[in-house]
Amino acid sequence: MCTEPFLDKIRNKSKVTGLAIPNSNSKNTKLTAYAGDIELFITNNEDFEPIFNNPLVLHPLRNEPYVLKHFVDAGITELDDIDGLNIIHISGTKGKGSVSAFCESILRAHGLKTGFYSSPHLIEVRERFRINGVPLTKEKFSKYFFEVYRKLESTMGEFDRAMPVHLRFLTIMAWHTFIQENVDVVILEVGMGGTYDCTNVVRRPTVTGINLVDFDHTKILGNTLDKIAWHKAGICKPGRPAFTVPQSKEATDTIIARAKELH
Repeated sequence: MCTEPFLDKIRNKSKVTGLAIPNSNSKNTKLTAYAGDIELFITNNEDFEPIFNNPLVLHPLRNEPYVLKHFVDAGITELDDIDGLNIIHISGTKGKGSVSAFCESILRAHGLKTGFYSSPHLIEVRERFRINGVPLTKEKFSKYFFEVYRKLESTMGEFDRAMPVHLRFLTIMAWHTFIQENVDVVILEVGMGGTYDCTNVVRRPTVTGINLVDFDHTKILGNTLDKIAWHKAGICKPGRPAFTVPQSKEATDTIIARAKELH
């Protein structure tokens, strides 16, 4: 658990004025740390180094089993809770952000409470988490951040495990946020690739979408369109509908073959 000396260290290290971290022993203390302030002191604080400055951030392959271990072992949520969400999972090289935004806007216009997780952010990290099209408030970001952090921290010794790195932590926090907010639908944008992405713990999405496959992250995903398409199509799930757009022959053949394999 976070101790007062630990929190004092964060306060002392932070160069941001007005930063307030609640007493972990007080259930009624209001969280007032701003999201931008949180990111600033995390990235400059040795205690949070494992989350934001771990070299694994640059090597996202095989992320999904680690995400599962962290949030299940820590009791943050269960897979059944995630399965209970209506999830639209979207991958691709070009256009996945736009398609995700269109889906969110259409569903919200029809009266559904939407949760939207995307990356990267432009200005503040809380832009990645949207409820009904609006980024999490600074207070809610702080609340959910520390709920997840403290649960993970409390299980590190029990499971002999380090803190999840940046992308894994934020993805775990996204699931926690959407479950706590009781959203009707989640629009989930893949971070990188698909097969091994942090978001690919979804077992029963409502639908998956694969946007245009082109050359991106070739050092990790591969240097041919068929290799990249293999990753992008990895979000397809057995018995669940999947859609794509006109693709190159290489990408189309791989997407079809991968869908048959995963079905």
